[in-house]
Amino acid sequence: MRNHLRPKAFTLVELLVVIAIIGILVALLLPAVQTAREAARRMQCSNHLKQLTLACHNYHDTFKTFPPAFLWKHSATPNRPNNAILTRAKWSWGALVQRFIEGGSTADAMSVGNTWLDNGPNDAITLHANILQTPVPTFRCPSDVGPELNNRRQYGGTFASATSNYVASTSALETARFWRGPSIAGTAGQATFRGMFYDNEGQAMRDVLDGTSNVIALGERRWQLKQTGGGSAIVVVGAGLVFGRREVNQAVNEGDVMGCGVTRINATHSGVAAVTPTTNPDTAATRGLSSQHPGGAMFSLVDGSVRFISETIETNGYDDTGLNLAWSFDPLSAASVQSGNLAVDSTFEYLIATQDGNAVGEY
Repeated sequence: MRNHLRPKAFTLVELLVVIAIIGILVALLLPAVQTAREAARRMQCSNHLKQLTLACHNYHDTFKTFPPAFLWKHSATPNRPNNAILTRAKWSWGALVQRFIEGGSTADAMSVGNTWLDNGPNDAITLHANILQTPVPTFRCPSDVGPELNNRRQYGGTFASATSNYVASTSALETARFWRGPSIAGTAGQATFRGMFYDNEGQAMRDVLDGTSNVIALGERRWQLKQTGGGSAIVVVGAGLVFGRREVNQAVNEGDVMGCGVTRINATHSGVAAVTPTTNPDTAATRGLSSQHPGGAMFSLVDGSVRFISETIETNGYDDTGLNLAWSFDPLSAASVQSGNLAVDSTFEYLIATQDGNAVGEY
């Protein structure tokens, strides 16, 4: 007599066990997938920085200097920036290197360096708004969440142009005071603080006395940061701009195209007491350096190499409470400089300054 056996089905318990195992595998694999994706984005970010720095090298080959941080018109050799002399929007280093990143037609169309961004009915904003608002992928970090058009740093408060996540390194201290070139009379010891880029003048390779492999050229700035020091607020720092700076009477908008060592990497200061010279501690982050990459940010060096620098690197800029005793003194006072209150004396500052006399090795 035949024994007919029916196929045995899964029991409910067995099905739940299988589902649980699959869930555990997914939970184990998902972080690895996310890590791999971030690694790929970081590599792409590194490639963007390298491409932009090599464009600066090609600019140097053509004009014998790196590009200025920006071109602008100002009155006779002021000692410090102020609202009275910031009378025109400015073409940035990003606009000046367009010809060296296959953007020659863009530069020609906007007549970069021959027109200004805000000089009446024939200005570049009026004539070439569509170009100024065209995103440039090379200037964007793929990890960043910011919009393609920068509505945080608008020209005249109304015109949003293309966002950039990469800014020129200008000063070991602060862009609002130390972005002037060597031909401008000003702060005692200014050369000690100066980074690779400043206004209207380009710096040659021979001027980098600390060595081109020891000085930062370009760095990152992200769109928004979580408040430092235990807060939960999101601070929109606004990344930067590709083609130029904002216009009339905005004394601290150097941060649109430049970055500095005023604050720790990836640090904000919302909710703490204001510190001279900023009127709002968050403005430090708008001129600082930051990224969406966990634990630090990508930087290119003057020699064209690209490095990831940890946010824990030694620095004596604003700490998490917003305190920096150097700024309790007049930043343009020779006495303050000579007393050491504005000294370049940390690893991060050494990497930014071109002539501080400190060649950094491993960091």
